[in-house]
Amino acid sequence: MLAYRALLTLAWPGFAILFAIRALRGQETWRDWAERLGFAGNGVPGGLWVHGASNGELASARPILAALTTRHPDLPLCITCNTLTARDMVDGWALPRTTARLAPLDTRWAALDARAHLTLESELWPNRIRRHPTIALGARLTARTARGWSRIPGLAPAVFPRLRGVIPQDAASATRFADLGVPAADIAAPVQLKSLYLPPDRDLPPDLAALPYARTWLAASTHAGEEDTVLDAHLARLSEDPDTVLILAPRHPARADEVAALIAARGLAAHRRSTGATPPGTRLLLADTMGEMDLFYRASHATFIGGTLTDRGGHTPFEPAAHGSAILHGPDTANFTDAFAALGPDAAIPVTDAASLAAGLARLSDPSAATEQAARASQALAATASADAVLTFLETRLGLET
Repeated sequence: MLAYRALLTLAWPGFAILFAIRALRGQETWRDWAERLGFAGNGVPGGLWVHGASNGELASARPILAALTTRHPDLPLCITCNTLTARDMVDGWALPRTTARLAPLDTRWAALDARAHLTLESELWPNRIRRHPTIALGARLTARTARGWSRIPGLAPAVFPRLRGVIPQDAASATRFADLGVPAADIAAPVQLKSLYLPPDRDLPPDLAALPYARTWLAASTHAGEEDTVLDAHLARLSEDPDTVLILAPRHPARADEVAALIAARGLAAHRRSTGATPPGTRLLLADTMGEMDLFYRASHATFIGGTLTDRGGHTPFEPAAHGSAILHGPDTANFTDAFAALGPDAAIPVTDAASLAAGLARLSDPSAATEQAARASQALAATASADAVLTFLETRLGLET
């Protein structure tokens, strides 16, 4: 633990300079700088500090957080995240007695004041866990991450036994938490937090609503190497149906220039979402923004799930299913093994390359086929986890009266 704190203390000036450069360049504001360094207030004394990395994690937890504000009208929430778009998203929820801010660095002097801390998925920060009674919700711990905890001497033994409770994402994560020192009695039954996802209640912008739904498909959260496959499949579909529209959404918008070069190399024209509304007649929309994935799902009759043609383990199938978008995916589904197993070949189309992706899209070009497959996916992924069970565990462990 001392080694971790020493490393973080040494790195702090560098982070302060980095965040200041962002503010000077107009990428962020000085308010953002203050929030990231822990200079933006003392948090929520007597309340609950909730932390999630970004949009996906927090959107999945929204039903739980909304229920907490309803069941505990005297409990204030401070929700922190690592991205500006996630903070804006939480502000847009307008939950009662809830504030949103960027997460402070995990230094001892920057920790927010709160009665307890609720952290989502993979966000395990030692100083926060040491300072606050902490529950990890939808907690995910990969084999690689578990090994990483042992690289700093004394860190895991100082952190994991301090967790007040863990609701793991899967059985493998539960085992790893136990191996790192969390008592078995403090580990609940696994819950896939993303299975509780509810689509945001917002209107589809007119430019996206104008896209031909039955001909529009989405490549969601793609990684390097996958865009080549996606673009080749799109070219194949264009040869069959010139009105086919692709929304290509890289996992990291910072790669937009790289992806744009791949598009241009194939002689395709693309509109970049960051430049404004999508013009009529667009056949390829490069989605280089954040916080709009739910809109892209809604605008698309079919979705290829990125990260499944790489070694990344794949991204969530729950969100496209919730929006009624038929699912296609590659073979690497390690991050959501149970969910993809539940889908099977009847509720999702497995693909391995551009040819099989194009063939799958051709099958889904029949609107009734896409609708029926999307319905099967929604049924297969219907939440098996009980939100009430999650709430009861949280309330018991945090000493909240109902």
